[in-house]
Amino acid sequence: MKDDIILIENQYFGCVNYYSLLIKSINNRIEQFENWEKRSFRNRCIVSGSNGLIHLSVPVSQGRNQKCLYKDVRVNNMDNWQKQHWRTLFSCYGKAPFFEYYRFWLEDFFMKRKFEFLFDMNL
Repeated sequence: MKDDIILIENQYFGCVNYYSLLIKSINNRIEQFENWEKRSFRNRCIVSGSNGLIHLSVPVSQGRNQKCLYKDVRVNNMDNWQKQHWRTLFSCYGKAPFFEYYRFWLEDFFMKRKFEFLFDMNL
């Protein structure tokens, strides 16, 4: 599988299988010219909380019914969604093994950075 070319969608905190596929191949290509699809993992993720699964969603400008290419979808930064996502991740995984190695990168990502386009954020 190391010589295969993998064309894969760009996801917001994809599942373990998503990252496993990326690691197995050195010829990864991230699709950016596909049409925007609502209800996909491009702006959603699911995390495991103490009371069950928690669905997180990045708000996009112009709503989910827009007709454009994925690379042109804009993140709606009017709400403080990043703070909510950071608090949820920290609450769910703060005491997990190895979280301390990723904590500061994640905190910086959610609390200090703003992204205009969803594709850039996911990349």
